[in-house]
Amino acid sequence: MRLLVVEDESLISMLIEETLAQLGHEVVGPAVRLDRAMALAQSAPVDAAILDINIHGEPIYPAAAILAERGIPMVFVTGYALAEIEEPFRDRPVLRKPFTSDGLAKCLARAMRQPAAAR
Repeated sequence: MRLLVVEDESLISMLIEETLAQLGHEVVGPAVRLDRAMALAQSAPVDAAILDINIHGEPIYPAAAILAERGIPMVFVTGYALAEIEEPFRDRPVLRKPFTSDGLAKCLARAMRQPAAAR
């Protein structure tokens, strides 16, 4: 699969990229700014996305909305409380920081199993 990665913390981004490569997936990005994330969300051919909730102080939701319109599954990565995730996205899988490679793989698998209407 081709996976869009949006993460502004370099060590976490490297962990995500390494895990995805080990799983046989291709990384698109990673995007470290919201404007780049939105551009990739709009046009990049991707099968799913892994999105940090907060990118340099900006919420990721505009890019998430674009992905949702395209029916692309997504996983949110955050250190914030789950209750802080905005309502239209609360049904998406959430990976809490810090996380393990196994946790990432399981969360991604859960996102891919969601019905298209919930993406």
